[in-house]
Amino acid sequence: MAITERVDKDNYTIVRTGDSNKVWQFSMWIRAENKQYRQSLRTNHIELAEEKAEDLYYEIRHKLQNNKRVFSPSCKSAVEMYVRHRENDVKNKYITAERLSCIKGQLNHFLNYIHKDTVLTDLHRKSMSSYHRRRKAKAKTVSNSTLLNEQATINALIKWLWREGYMHFDSFDFEKILPERNLDNARRNNFTDEEYNLIVDELKNLAWKKNNVADEEEYIWNNMFKNFILILANTGMRVGELLQLRWCDVETETIMYEGKKERIAVVMVRAETSKWRKDRTFRARNGNYFDRIKKYSKYTKKTDYVFQNDVEEYNHKLVLTRFRRKFNKVLQKLEIYQLPTRKLDMYSLRHFFVTKRVDRGVLLQDLANMIGTSVIQIEKHYYHTNKNKQIETALL
Repeated sequence: MAITERVDKDNYTIVRTGDSNKVWQFSMWIRAENKQYRQSLRTNHIELAEEKAEDLYYEIRHKLQNNKRVFSPSCKSAVEMYVRHRENDVKNKYITAERLSCIKGQLNHFLNYIHKDTVLTDLHRKSMSSYHRRRKAKAKTVSNSTLLNEQATINALIKWLWREGYMHFDSFDFEKILPERNLDNARRNNFTDEEYNLIVDELKNLAWKKNNVADEEEYIWNNMFKNFILILANTGMRVGELLQLRWCDVETETIMYEGKKERIAVVMVRAETSKWRKDRTFRARNGNYFDRIKKYSKYTKKTDYVFQNDVEEYNHKLVLTRFRRKFNKVLQKLEIYQLPTRKLDMYSLRHFFVTKRVDRGVLLQDLANMIGTSVIQIEKHYYHTNKNKQIETALL
């Protein structure tokens, strides 16, 4: 509809058209966003319209001076922009495609809660305060650790939008999630299957990137580190035990099991490296992990340490520091967050191993003998059963 009246100011215009019931409108070209901004001033009195227009102009100017956006997209559009941003992270190998898929799923829960058509300017810090209670009501089996990870991903989105100038705050104030009052709280922290699979994918990615590593030595260390983590998760060994393992303590062999060839490792943990100060010998699957290390290592004599690589006088504490730093970087890259109610580290792989073995029917005493602990310790600290497994056990 054609403009019937117009008042030009230095940086904006006040207009009214034939179809606006004589109500004045504010109009301003936003050069930074290449768009015309228009908003009703909700008055047909020119004096009041000029006052409102001036206030609105200074409000817009303040946003622009602080690199804030004037036009507010919907939550759906905001998520789509963020996903495109994270797709570049996948291309640049900052995160894995699997991690991006996880992020998309977590942000779908955000959109379901907040409504996809809600515009960002309608949000405030308390907009997600009852998020975890709503999620629990719809999915009763969802764990608190899952919800904490979802909340961390949602706030990563908000922080990015804030940095890009779309938001006026950088995070939601989620309602505090209290620890679940069940047996799992007394037990040590564990990885979920999804998190472990993401870690394995990232370890493969890290070890394959030979061309992106500054020197051959670091490439070898990356492969040593990858196999170190895989051995922890497949043997349940303590970190210190594995780092003090010598090649004379390990043998690999091929056996037939259920009609298939399996490469296993025969491992002896010496008393002086064991927490319980007792020798123990056990067999573990995926003996090929040790074979791979031997292929990369320069130190493969019987008296050499398995993870000895760049110094003849081995110091397992220095290697521990190196591997711990690498593992923390992996967790950060995958956005597997350290939270007040959940502390994750390399030792958590021992708990992961125990849980998977018990879930597959391994007797607790056999498992205790293998990992060098007692049945009581497993029941108290390590075994993380879940609701589905409890139901399955009850109905067997």
